[in-house]
Amino acid sequence: MITLLVLAIVLIGAMALLVYRLATFALPFMLMLEAARFAFATGAGRIGAGIVRFFAGVASFGILALLFATLRAPVQQASNYYNGAERTLGQEARIIV
Repeated sequence: MITLLVLAIVLIGAMALLVYRLATFALPFMLMLEAARFAFATGAGRIGAGIVRFFAGVASFGILALLFATLRAPVQQASNYYNGAERTLGQEARIIV
């Protein structure tokens, strides 16, 4: 029974990692496809749509990679705020909290 619980927890963690990876790579791919479809529909031709697809994919992946690197989760921001307040106030913060 314990083995199944541990296996379930590990599988939930693996699924969370998979969802994160898909959000990182599938979203730029979908943006790239939609930009290419739009370019082809407006008369850019196959070569023009391919060029638009390439630049849209590179730009969207770069922007999303930058956002993932610079933005932090709200929980992490709250913990950093708490730790900063504790360092600033010293012992008083530990007594109050």
